[in-house]
Amino acid sequence: MSLRLGPFVPLFASAGVLLAGNGMQATLIAMRAGAEGFSTTEIGLMGTAYFLGFIIACLFTTSLIRRAGHTRVFGAFAAIAAICSLVMAMLVDPWVWIGARLITGFCFSAILTVAESWLNEKAESGDRARILSVYRLVDLSFVTCSQLLLPIIGTDGFVAFAVMAIAFCAAVVPVSLSRSPAPAVPESSKIDVFKLWKVSPVAFVGCFTIGMTNSAFRTMARFTRAMSVSMSVRSPIS
Repeated sequence: MSLRLGPFVPLFASAGVLLAGNGMQATLIAMRAGAEGFSTTEIGLMGTAYFLGFIIACLFTTSLIRRAGHTRVFGAFAAIAAICSLVMAMLVDPWVWIGARLITGFCFSAILTVAESWLNEKAESGDRARILSVYRLVDLSFVTCSQLLLPIIGTDGFVAFAVMAIAFCAAVVPVSLSRSPAPAVPESSKIDVFKLWKVSPVAFVGCFTIGMTNSAFRTMARFTRAMSVSMSVRSPIS
Protein backbone atom coordinates (compact mmCIF):
# COMPACT_ATOMS: atom_id res chain seq x y z
CA MET A 1 0.00 0.00 0.00
CA SER A 2 1.48 3.37 -1.05
CA LEU A 3 1.69 6.17 1.49
CA ARG A 4 -0.05 9.38 0.39
CA LEU A 5 1.81 12.32 1.89
CA GLY A 6 0.37 15.07 -0.33
CA PRO A 7 -2.41 16.20 2.06
CA PHE A 8 0.09 16.43 4.90
CA VAL A 9 2.82 18.46 3.15
CA PRO A 10 1.52 21.90 4.27
CA LEU A 11 1.35 20.75 7.88
CA PHE A 12 4.80 19.14 7.68
CA ALA A 13 6.20 22.37 6.21
CA SER A 14 4.64 24.54 8.91
CA ALA A 15 5.72 22.23 11.71
CA GLY A 16 9.25 21.91 10.33
CA VAL A 17 9.86 25.66 10.05
CA LEU A 18 8.32 26.29 13.46
CA LEU A 19 10.33 23.57 15.17
CA ALA A 20 13.51 24.79 13.47
CA GLY A 21 12.99 28.21 15.03
CA ASN A 22 12.26 26.67 18.41
CA GLY A 23 15.36 24.48 18.31
CA MET A 24 17.48 27.47 17.38
CA GLN A 25 15.98 29.51 20.20
CA ALA A 26 16.69 26.94 22.88
CA THR A 27 20.37 26.78 21.90
CA LEU A 28 20.73 30.51 21.32
CA ILE A 29 19.33 31.72 24.62
CA ALA A 30 21.51 29.34 26.62
CA MET A 31 24.60 30.62 24.84
CA ARG A 32 23.54 34.26 25.02
CA ALA A 33 22.57 33.98 28.67
CA GLY A 34 26.04 32.68 29.46
CA ALA A 35 27.63 35.49 27.45
CA GLU A 36 25.43 38.07 29.17
CA GLY A 37 26.55 36.86 32.59
CA PHE A 38 23.34 35.24 33.81
CA SER A 39 23.84 32.96 36.80
CA THR A 40 23.74 29.18 36.54
CA THR A 41 20.46 29.15 38.48
CA GLU A 42 18.87 31.65 36.10
CA ILE A 43 19.94 29.68 33.04
CA GLY A 44 18.60 26.49 34.60
CA LEU A 45 15.28 28.19 35.38
CA MET A 46 14.91 29.17 31.73
CA GLY A 47 15.00 25.51 30.76
CA THR A 48 12.63 24.56 33.56
CA ALA A 49 10.20 27.37 32.70
CA TYR A 50 9.84 26.15 29.13
CA PHE A 51 8.77 22.66 30.16
CA LEU A 52 6.55 24.01 32.94
CA GLY A 53 4.70 26.07 30.34
CA PHE A 54 4.52 22.97 28.16
CA ILE A 55 2.80 21.04 30.94
CA ILE A 56 0.37 23.84 31.82
CA ALA A 57 -0.79 24.11 28.20
CA CYS A 58 -1.89 20.47 28.25
CA LEU A 59 -4.72 21.49 30.58
CA PHE A 60 -6.09 24.26 28.36
CA THR A 61 -5.29 23.55 24.72
CA THR A 62 -8.32 21.39 24.00
CA SER A 63 -10.66 24.09 25.29
CA LEU A 64 -8.90 26.65 23.10
CA ILE A 65 -9.24 24.41 20.04
CA ARG A 66 -12.97 23.97 20.72
CA ARG A 67 -13.33 27.75 20.96
CA ALA A 68 -11.28 28.86 17.95
CA GLY A 69 -10.42 25.80 15.83
CA HIS A 70 -7.13 24.18 14.91
CA THR A 71 -5.86 26.71 12.36
CA ARG A 72 -6.53 29.77 14.50
CA VAL A 73 -4.91 28.25 17.57
CA PHE A 74 -1.86 27.32 15.50
CA GLY A 75 -1.56 30.84 14.10
CA ALA A 76 -2.23 32.62 17.39
CA PHE A 77 0.39 30.75 19.38
CA ALA A 78 2.97 30.96 16.61
CA ALA A 79 2.50 34.75 16.72
CA ILE A 80 2.87 34.82 20.51
CA ALA A 81 6.07 32.76 20.27
CA ALA A 82 7.42 35.29 17.75
CA ILE A 83 6.56 38.13 20.15
CA CYS A 84 8.44 36.37 22.96
CA SER A 85 11.55 36.09 20.78
CA LEU A 86 11.50 39.81 20.02
CA VAL A 87 10.87 40.70 23.66
CA MET A 88 13.97 38.74 24.69
CA ALA A 89 16.01 40.67 22.14
CA MET A 90 14.77 44.02 23.47
CA LEU A 91 14.89 43.27 27.21
CA VAL A 92 18.04 41.49 28.34
CA ASP A 93 16.93 40.49 31.81
CA PRO A 94 16.99 36.96 33.27
CA TRP A 95 13.47 37.13 34.68
CA VAL A 96 12.06 38.51 31.44
CA TRP A 97 13.72 35.64 29.60
CA ILE A 98 12.42 33.09 32.12
CA GLY A 99 8.88 34.46 31.66
CA ALA A 100 9.29 34.45 27.88
CA ARG A 101 10.42 30.84 27.92
CA LEU A 102 7.45 29.88 30.11
CA ILE A 103 5.08 31.44 27.58
CA THR A 104 7.00 29.90 24.67
CA GLY A 105 6.67 26.46 26.26
CA PHE A 106 2.91 27.00 26.56
CA CYS A 107 2.76 28.09 22.92
CA PHE A 108 4.64 25.10 21.58
CA SER A 109 2.66 22.63 23.61
CA ALA A 110 -0.51 24.08 22.09
CA ILE A 111 0.97 24.16 18.58
CA LEU A 112 2.20 20.57 18.75
CA THR A 113 -1.14 19.43 20.12
CA VAL A 114 -2.80 21.01 17.09
CA ALA A 115 -0.30 19.52 14.63
CA GLU A 116 -0.33 16.01 16.05
CA SER A 117 -4.09 15.84 16.52
CA TRP A 118 -4.42 17.09 12.93
CA LEU A 119 -2.20 14.27 11.70
CA ASN A 120 -4.01 11.73 13.84
CA GLU A 121 -7.41 12.86 12.54
CA LYS A 122 -6.48 12.88 8.85
CA ALA A 123 -4.34 9.73 8.71
CA GLU A 124 -5.91 6.40 7.79
CA SER A 125 -5.65 3.71 10.44
CA GLY A 126 -3.21 1.67 8.36
CA ASP A 127 -0.97 4.68 7.67
CA ARG A 128 -1.03 6.44 11.04
CA ALA A 129 2.26 5.04 12.34
CA ARG A 130 4.08 5.83 9.09
CA ILE A 131 2.64 9.36 8.94
CA LEU A 132 3.77 10.05 12.51
CA SER A 133 7.20 8.61 11.68
CA VAL A 134 7.57 11.03 8.76
CA TYR A 135 6.47 13.84 11.07
CA ARG A 136 9.20 12.94 13.55
CA LEU A 137 11.77 12.82 10.74
CA VAL A 138 10.70 16.32 9.68
CA ASP A 139 10.88 17.50 13.30
CA LEU A 140 14.39 16.20 14.01
CA SER A 141 15.76 17.13 10.58
CA PHE A 142 14.65 20.76 10.80
CA VAL A 143 15.76 21.15 14.42
CA THR A 144 19.17 19.67 13.60
CA CYS A 145 19.71 21.80 10.49
CA SER A 146 18.61 24.99 12.27
CA GLN A 147 21.62 24.70 14.58
CA LEU A 148 23.87 25.19 11.54
CA LEU A 149 22.47 28.70 11.06
CA LEU A 150 23.87 29.97 14.36
CA PRO A 151 27.53 30.07 13.21
CA ILE A 152 26.37 31.90 10.06
CA ILE A 153 24.15 34.58 11.60
CA GLY A 154 26.01 34.76 14.92
CA THR A 155 24.70 34.62 18.46
CA ASP A 156 25.20 38.28 19.35
CA GLY A 157 23.01 41.16 18.29
CA PHE A 158 19.39 41.29 17.21
CA VAL A 159 19.58 39.25 14.00
CA ALA A 160 19.34 35.76 15.51
CA PHE A 161 16.20 36.67 17.46
CA ALA A 162 14.70 38.26 14.35
CA VAL A 163 15.37 35.10 12.32
CA MET A 164 13.52 33.02 14.93
CA ALA A 165 10.55 35.41 14.89
CA ILE A 166 10.49 35.25 11.09
CA ALA A 167 10.47 31.42 11.24
CA PHE A 168 7.56 31.40 13.69
CA CYS A 169 5.53 33.77 11.51
CA ALA A 170 6.43 32.01 8.24
CA ALA A 171 5.25 28.70 9.69
CA VAL A 172 1.67 29.96 9.70
CA VAL A 173 1.59 30.43 5.91
CA PRO A 174 1.47 26.79 4.64
CA VAL A 175 -1.24 25.75 7.09
CA SER A 176 -3.32 28.88 6.51
CA LEU A 177 -3.23 28.55 2.71
CA SER A 178 -3.68 24.78 2.57
CA ARG A 179 -6.68 23.41 0.68
CA SER A 180 -6.92 20.54 3.15
CA PRO A 181 -9.72 21.20 5.66
CA ALA A 182 -8.88 21.39 9.35
CA PRO A 183 -10.00 18.51 11.59
CA ALA A 184 -13.35 18.60 13.31
CA VAL A 185 -13.34 20.47 16.60
CA PRO A 186 -13.41 18.00 19.52
CA GLU A 187 -16.62 18.03 21.50
CA SER A 188 -14.95 17.31 24.81
CA SER A 189 -11.82 15.77 26.23
CA LYS A 190 -9.91 15.63 29.46
CA ILE A 191 -6.67 14.20 30.73
CA ASP A 192 -7.32 10.94 32.56
CA VAL A 193 -3.95 9.77 33.86
CA PHE A 194 -5.38 6.69 35.57
CA LYS A 195 -7.11 5.57 32.38
CA LEU A 196 -3.84 5.92 30.47
CA TRP A 197 -2.13 3.77 33.09
CA LYS A 198 -4.81 1.08 32.81
CA VAL A 199 -4.66 1.00 29.01
CA SER A 200 -0.88 0.54 28.85
CA PRO A 201 1.29 0.72 31.98
CA VAL A 202 4.46 0.07 29.96
CA ALA A 203 3.74 2.92 27.54
CA PHE A 204 2.85 5.20 30.46
CA VAL A 205 6.14 4.56 32.25
CA GLY A 206 8.09 4.75 28.99
CA CYS A 207 6.64 8.12 28.02
CA PHE A 208 7.17 9.52 31.51
CA THR A 209 10.79 8.33 31.63
CA ILE A 210 11.62 9.57 28.15
CA GLY A 211 10.06 12.94 28.90
CA MET A 212 12.07 13.36 32.09
CA THR A 213 15.39 12.27 30.62
CA ASN A 214 14.99 14.02 27.26
CA SER A 215 14.15 17.41 28.75
CA ALA A 216 16.93 17.12 31.33
CA PHE A 217 19.47 16.05 28.70
CA ARG A 218 18.63 18.88 26.31
CA THR A 219 18.64 21.53 29.04
CA MET A 220 21.88 20.25 30.56
CA ALA A 221 23.68 20.09 27.20
CA ARG A 222 22.74 23.66 26.36
CA PHE A 223 23.52 24.77 29.89
CA THR A 224 27.04 23.29 29.64
CA ARG A 225 27.59 25.04 26.32
CA ALA A 226 26.39 28.32 27.82
CA MET A 227 28.85 28.04 30.67
CA SER A 228 31.74 27.53 28.29
CA VAL A 229 30.65 30.60 26.34
CA SER A 230 30.26 32.71 29.47
CA MET A 231 33.90 32.11 30.38
CA SER A 232 35.17 33.24 26.98
CA VAL A 233 32.69 35.72 25.49
CA ARG A 234 31.00 38.87 26.74
CA SER A 235 28.82 40.34 23.99
CA PRO A 236 25.79 42.48 24.97
CA ILE A 237 22.97 42.87 22.47
CA SER A 238 23.61 45.78 20.13
